Amino acid sequence: MENTPSITGGVARTSVLIAGGRTLVTNSFINEQLKISEKLEESFIPYYENVYKKEPFYSEIINDKVASFDPYAYFFCCTKESVQILMEQSEQFLNMIPTQFARNQLAKYVFSKKGLEFTTIEDAKRYCIENYTPVQCFGLMYLDSFNVRFALRNKFIDHIFMMHIKDQTIQQYVILGAGLDTRALRMPFGKESTVWEIDFAQTFQYKEMILNEAIKVIPPISKAKLHRVTSNVLESKQWISSLEETGFDKTKPTAWLLEGLVMYLTEKDIEMLCQEVSLTSASGSSMVIQATGKRGFMGRVMSSFLPTPLRNEYKSASDRPCDYITNCGFTNNVENNTETDLCKRYDFDYVRSFMSMDTDSIIAIGYKPYIVLVSAETNDDTCYKNYELTFIPKDHQYPVGYLVGTACRTQALTIQRIDVYNFKGVPNISQNMNYINKRIELERIVVDYPGGYFTDTNIELRIVHNPQTNAYVANVFYPVSA
Repeated sequence: MENTPSITGGVARTSVLIAGGRTLVTNSFINEQLKISEKLEESFIPYYENVYKKEPFYSEIINDKVASFDPYAYFFCCTKESVQILMEQSEQFLNMIPTQFARNQLAKYVFSKKGLEFTTIEDAKRYCIENYTPVQCFGLMYLDSFNVRFALRNKFIDHIFMMHIKDQTIQQYVILGAGLDTRALRMPFGKESTVWEIDFAQTFQYKEMILNEAIKVIPPISKAKLHRVTSNVLESKQWISSLEETGFDKTKPTAWLLEGLVMYLTEKDIEMLCQEVSLTSASGSSMVIQATGKRGFMGRVMSSFLPTPLRNEYKSASDRPCDYITNCGFTNNVENNTETDLCKRYDFDYVRSFMSMDTDSIIAIGYKPYIVLVSAETNDDTCYKNYELTFIPKDHQYPVGYLVGTACRTQALTIQRIDVYNFKGVPNISQNMNYINKRIELERIVVDYPGGYFTDTNIELRIVHNPQTNAYVANVFYPVSA
């Protein structure tokens, strides 16, 4: 596998580092399974026989509560490039330390935690290259916080995908900035499902070269159709066209995954990308975004005076990636999960040390609400019609979504905000600028939905024009409870 396309430069190389972490987590998964029973499930045996027996190196901090299974990650680690990337990033990390003495002391501390004693960084590097396999190198160099991050991230996103697979409400999956993601092969998708991966040609060339050999050793369990779309994710017209040419249906719900992507985009680019995703998504679609947060002990202490490897390439950071999701209309069942939140979710005890990673990895998820019909009743003649937006009524537990109907003016009311987003522009409203950035109160609102309807009063609507995207955002307000 040595004659593979190069991805040692650019953002794509981070996928190799992630694959190293996933390999250690996968080996931890197998180790935990063997504690339960010496007889593994049939689907785990090819990996056990061909990989684990040969390289049973795992992260000791990862237990069965957060371990997950990615049998293909290992194969991305078995190239000279993977070791080169790991060594370069480790060296960059150590170079953050201002003196050679301090660098050597830090390296000595890290290696002593692994049971090894070295006097200098050069001695450690030479020993690793001469005596260790690539997977051993990853195990030696990765801090516990790295492995915990990879485990939590993989566990949660796999969980979301498995929910969709089991309930069969979603059969279309799009992975933006797919990198070396292997869910299209390793997850139990049915034959009715289709997975689209979108990334640069160089990444896919490397990925396909590796996986073409890997699947001969470990057959995929997925039955889904897989399409790899070569495109810059910001060139949305190109990849949306490619999706539609290969069977993508905008009228059917889709699961969207943006993992390890948005930190390399500006805030404006993220907004535009999410808007395109929303315009391409039917009601019931889900969106998962993993972002790099602004918080974190090492980040607060070190970022003001020292550079950080990889993070120097980031263009954005957010403690609330859920805002990206809700701002583009995925307003149902929204979650914003920090690593601490996920540790609690999986009952996993982990205490950060001063050597923990410098920031949080935060994963948000939201769903696009379902279609309902809304009409407003009033005695006021000042009305406008034909708007389309999304609405979440307070304390109502049924699916809601696009609102299509009539909004009219009446008396002002005391309100609290509920977010709504306009997807396709508001043609009639945009022609009457008197309504823009002003509140339009609704005397009564009637919502019809499958199986019934509800009537409510004291609703307020505000239309706001965004000149950057030329979109019209509609905010619905709700009365403050007594």
